[in-house]
Amino acid sequence: MKRIEFILIVTLISVIICFGCKASYNIEGEYSQTIDNNNLYVLHHLKLNDDSTFVYQYKFDHIFEYSSGHWNVSKNKIILKSEVEDILNIPIIVEEYTNTKQINTFLFANLSINNNTIGWDIVINDTINYPITDSVIEIDKTIKVSKFYIKGIKNSNNPYNIIYPTVNDTVRSIVYHVNNNGNNNYDISLCLDSVNNVLYYKPIEDSIEIKKWKHIQLK
Repeated sequence: MKRIEFILIVTLISVIICFGCKASYNIEGEYSQTIDNNNLYVLHHLKLNDDSTFVYQYKFDHIFEYSSGHWNVSKNKIILKSEVEDILNIPIIVEEYTNTKQINTFLFANLSINNNTIGWDIVINDTINYPITDSVIEIDKTIKVSKFYIKGIKNSNNPYNIIYPTVNDTVRSIVYHVNNNGNNNYDISLCLDSVNNVLYYKPIEDSIEIKKWKHIQLK
């Protein structure tokens, strides 16, 4: 998958903003644009935070998409880079250690286990598949864990997923390779700001002239 880097102006991979070519910038805040499409309103919303992170949302009828990441200014342009470039290779943070029960234990810090729009599995050593039904699961201690990844699949029977079509049917983390085979406890965090909305995550790929948007001051 191609690298996602955004320059704001005629593509939401890119939007060019020039504020009188000033040496300093004060552009943090929220921007929105509403378009009337035959009485069906398209809403673009972009929030630029002062910690150089951004959140972008797109809404049209029952369609919803969002993206998030980091922004910076270069040569009078705002550069947006999505925190996740490939929804099938989402970064994860793993803390390894040994527990006293001598059981392979996986703790999922930020998965939405009770969100019935998506079902999560952990795939161990490429062949062993365990449904994630709780924030902590334990598996056979005789299994030597060498690598694993997390996989999420859309629940196609959920009425919400039918009414609000998802961007992604399947999402996946990167494959994590265990550093120390003597460890048996793994605390795992998916590197995504809103795991609940992961099925709607999409790197920005459209054009926007942000100078035409309405600027909303942050409260």
